[in-house]
Formats: sequence, C-alpha cells, structure tokens
Amino acid sequence: MGLSKRNLSVAAGLWLSGGLWMGCGGDVETKPEGAQAPAAAPTGPPVPTGAASNRVVIIGFDGVDPDWVEKWKADLPNISKLVGEGPVGRLGTTTPPQSPVAWSSFATSLNPGGHGIFDFVGRNPKTYFPNVATNDYKGAKFDGSGKLDKKATGSSPRSGTAFWTVAANAGKRARVLFVPYSFPAEALHGGHVLSGLGTPDVRLTNSTFFLLSTKVTAVEAKKDVSGGDLVQLVGAGPWTGKVRGPKGLTKKRVKIDVTVTRTAPAAYTVQLGSTEVKVEREKFSDWATIEFPISNWYSAKALVRFYAFGTGDDVEIYMYPLLVHPEEPYIDISAPTSFAKELKKDYGEFKTIGWEHDTSALNSGKVPDRVFVSDQANIFEQRLEMTLGELKKNNAELFISVFTDTDRASHMFLRLSDPKHPAYDAALAKEFGGFIKKTYLDMDRAIGEIQAVLNPGDRLIIMSDHGFQSVRRGFNTNTWLMDNGYLVLNKPHTGSEKIILSGVVDWTKTKAYALGTGQIYINQAGRERDGIVPAADAKNLSAEIAGKLRKVQDKGKPVLAEVWVGVETYTGARVAERAPDLQLAYHDGYQTSRATGLGGVPNGLFSEWTKKWSGDHAASYAKDTEGFILSNIGALGPDPDIKDIGPTVLGLLNVDVPGDYEGKALSAK
Repeated sequence: MGLSKRNLSVAAGLWLSGGLWMGCGGDVETKPEGAQAPAAAPTGPPVPTGAASNRVVIIGFDGVDPDWVEKWKADLPNISKLVGEGPVGRLGTTTPPQSPVAWSSFATSLNPGGHGIFDFVGRNPKTYFPNVATNDYKGAKFDGSGKLDKKATGSSPRSGTAFWTVAANAGKRARVLFVPYSFPAEALHGGHVLSGLGTPDVRLTNSTFFLLSTKVTAVEAKKDVSGGDLVQLVGAGPWTGKVRGPKGLTKKRVKIDVTVTRTAPAAYTVQLGSTEVKVEREKFSDWATIEFPISNWYSAKALVRFYAFGTGDDVEIYMYPLLVHPEEPYIDISAPTSFAKELKKDYGEFKTIGWEHDTSALNSGKVPDRVFVSDQANIFEQRLEMTLGELKKNNAELFISVFTDTDRASHMFLRLSDPKHPAYDAALAKEFGGFIKKTYLDMDRAIGEIQAVLNPGDRLIIMSDHGFQSVRRGFNTNTWLMDNGYLVLNKPHTGSEKIILSGVVDWTKTKAYALGTGQIYINQAGRERDGIVPAADAKNLSAEIAGKLRKVQDKGKPVLAEVWVGVETYTGARVAERAPDLQLAYHDGYQTSRATGLGGVPNGLFSEWTKKWSGDHAASYAKDTEGFILSNIGALGPDPDIKDIGPTVLGLLNVDVPGDYEGKALSAK
C-alpha cells in the first residue's frame, strides 16, 4: 500500500514525529442502520457462568524501565512490597525493543520472524518507499444512493494466535482492555476485547489532532504538520473556519463549519456543525459529539474535547483527534461491537483512539506542556476506573489491562530530567522535571488499588514491554552508507531528507539502503525492484556492513552496541518476507535520525536531537532496555522473557500451550 503525499510528510514514525505513522487512506464511514453484523465469536466448550475464581490478572505498563523502578523503589510502596528484599524483576524484550514488536511477542509467544512485526515502518521492495507496518484501514463502501454497503474495516499483518484466544477457545472467559496492537479486536468465545494501540480515529489515521487558531495563516493551514491539522480561524470575532473529517463519497474529506465566539475574557463557545461546546481557558471542555455528513443517509459521529490556551486577543484551541464513537462506531473498536457501548454506559465517554496521548501535538510545538500533562492525568484516572470496575465484575478467568502513560511521559519529558539533552529547558524542568517519576507513582498507586479488589486465589502479574534511554544524537544511516559506497546517488548530494522518495538514488549501483527506526535492507536481486546484489551474496554483504558499523564512533565513543544480521537473528515463516537484513541496536544517547526514517541522506553522520520527543528505545540494545515483571505469587523465573507470558498464563489456567509457542512457562521461586 502506498502513502499519500500528506501521509508521507507525517509518516516519520512514532519515534520520529512524536506521533504514530498516519494510517493510509480510508474512504468513507459507516451508517448505523446498514451496519454489517459483527463476526460471530468462535464456538468452543461451554462458557462458565457466575463468579470467576482463581483468576489470572495481567496488568501491563508500557515502557516502564526496571532501573527507574529500582531508583524510585523507596517511593513505590506497593511495588516494594511485592518485590521484597530482592531486586526488581527484569523481563527480556524483543529486538528491536519497541511496542509493536514486543507486544506482538507478548500476545503470540513468537519472535518477530514468527509474528511478522519488526518495526513501525516497513518498505515496499517494488517501490523502495516506506509504509505503515502495523495496521491497515479501509473505508466503508456505499451503494449508489449513499446507503452503507460495507462497514469500514481494519487489519493487522501480525501472525500467530494470542494467548487470550487460546484460553477463550478452551472455555475460559477473557476480558482484554487496551492491549497495544490488539486492533482489530478479535471476537472471542465467551470473551470481550477493547482494542488498544492501532485503533484509528474517524479519519482512519492513527492520530490527527486539530489546532483552531487565529494565529494560523492560510499558507500554514495548507502545510503538512506531523500528526496534526491546523485550522485557520478568520474574522474579527466570532471567528470561523473549516474542520476536515473522514472522506466522503467523492473521496475528499468532508468539511464542517466551525465558529468560535468569545463569551468572556477567558471563555468561548465552539460550534461545530450543530454541536455547541463551552470552553474555558486552561481546562478541558466537556465531551462533545460532532457529525460529518457523508451522504443524505449517513453522518459519521466522532467524540472530541477542547482545550483553550491562547493569550490576549489570540485564539488558540486544541481539539482532540476525531475519536470513534463507542455508541455508533464507524469502525469497530471492540468485540463484540456492543462492548465499547457498554463501557461508555458504565464509565462515560473515553478516548477510544489507540494512540491516546497526543505526543504529536506536543512534539510539533502546537500545544504547551501543560495541555499534555493535564490530558494524561484525565486518561490515566479514567483507565484506572475502567480497570477497577471491570475487575470488580469478576466475570472472567483471564483479565488483561494495559496502561501507556509511563511510556508516553518518558518519550516526551526525559529532556527535562536530562540536563545533557539538547532540548533541556531549566525553567520547564522546574515545573515538569519530575513528571516521569509522577507516572511511576501513579503506577504504584494503581497497583495498590488493583490489589485491593482482587479475590483470594487471584494470580496477579505486572509487567512492561521494554525500558527506556535518552536520545540526544541521531545517526544518519544512509549518509554512512553513501560515504562507504553502499548507497549511490545519481545527482550531487545536497543533504536532502527525502532521498529515497525523491528518486535520486542510483539503484543500479546501490547495494544497501536504510528506512525506519533502525533497519537496513540489501538491494537484493529478485526481491527489490532494481536489486543488484545476488541473493547468495546478501548474507555476506550484511555481515560486512555490520562489521564496519560496529566500529562507528561519535566523540570517541561507540554508537552501536550491536548490529544484528536479520537471517541470523530471527526465525520463522515471516523472515524472508518482512525482516530487515540488518537491525541496529544503539547505546544510550543515540537512535536512528529522524530523516533516515524516510530514507533521507542529511549532511554529516550525526544530528542533534532537539525535539521534545527525547526518550526512546525503538532501536536500542535489548539487554539495556529490558522490561520489568513482578507478581503476587513470587518472583517468576528462570530468566523471564516477554514471550514467556503467554505460556505462563495458560499454565496457570490449566490450558494446553500451542506447539508453535516459543516461550516457556515461568514458575514462582
């Protein structure tokens, strides 16, 4: 699947842009009265009824670093009680140690070569262009009159069977909340799933925020903003503009009018279509439902909130991405479809989008830090409320819920606890320098509250998928490949950030190229469109490049902890199709440069990392960025790995472990 011009501009990756890769395409949305019936859950043994006993409860915290837990353990009483006198448990992660890869191994007990997820970013060997490697979305289909013919859908390239599916097929009730890359939600026999990271917005992107502002010019409104859409407000007050929603029948995005009226020095009303919302400066508004008319027969509904932060005469109002409405989802976000509606009824409106923390808005400089911090607090408290509420229902033998605020705070605020970072700001550090630690304190509080609602006999496992490092310098991988004769241009080098996309690579002479967060691909004959390296020589060439890269230094220090040759590192049916030929693993302080993600060849081998997105792990060394693990049944071992979670859970539930699972069942010491 190709990327549109706009999507390419924002598709610098999670670590590149401070947002997700934007989803590609999406035509139109769904119509409630014509909605397709959800897929029937698979049949299996009789589903238990009544209260569950001896449950297995998995609570995940994305991106929690065991070194930081150890450092702050004295301030984490609930964790300290579970850990006892010993060290914090470490959980082996994947290569590379990033969320889509690690959570896929968590679910399937397979290495990336088995499940097929190697990075946020993939590439099309027939075009050399980067693409989204984690999810795909397709718009709804309508008949000639504008009535819904087929509902919008999403898909995942992941292979393997999730352990909660295995448990459900064996007659165990499963309730799964917010697990990253569980989209699309899979129908379970007697179970319920609310999908997590990968769930799109109504525009069928992973996350597109809006800024309604009088400071936005007509020219700026037409420019690409990574992960966002700038809306120019014109007039002398009230101010008017246009908000672009999902694609309509003409394949163009449907626009609705927005009018902003100042009702007091620090208060506004925002009217979008027929919906009017009151907004006070420096606080989030109430939830609002807005509608985009796709046809005479259907309007797509979306949930939004607003936050006004402009000063003086300027109007600056941040608006959420267009969240899929739980009551009338234009694309299913849960299985069964009614589950999201039930959650909304029980707990109120909630952020349905998978990338719920708006790192793109903060990283692009379009909102101040306090907006992100305020929103994250709201998200965490509601997710905790939902987790506790669903646990109290005691209606599933297997319960899983994942929190992601620990990861997002570490990505965005490590700059304020690392004085060596190029984006360090002493003034902001006084206000937000302790924000990462606060998320760990919130985690500890959540663990205590979760333990309080468990029943005798419940088995609790708490884990994270990977740890964290600072990123201060970006390595321009394609520039290194060019300097060493592996990548050749057909025009003089100008330091372009989009070499692969601009067509100036001489593929008849190029042996290797880099895309994504830390991947290098051999220009292999018979695989790449214009490949020149014989397949028989690809492994040796990979080893040659790896050997040279391991010697790269910056300021007298090594940059790479390891360079992995793909065919020697991964095993499974998906290696030949999707694995990189080389996977980089960086020391603390380094990651692949932002420009390299899209195939750029900037000037110089290194670039300063000045973005607010300042903590990372996407291409770190797995041994330096392990996750953490603890439980209420003792330390789990030996040598726990993220692939071991599934077999361990199935063992505790007395369910047979699938033969293709690579992990082992952990036992309490």
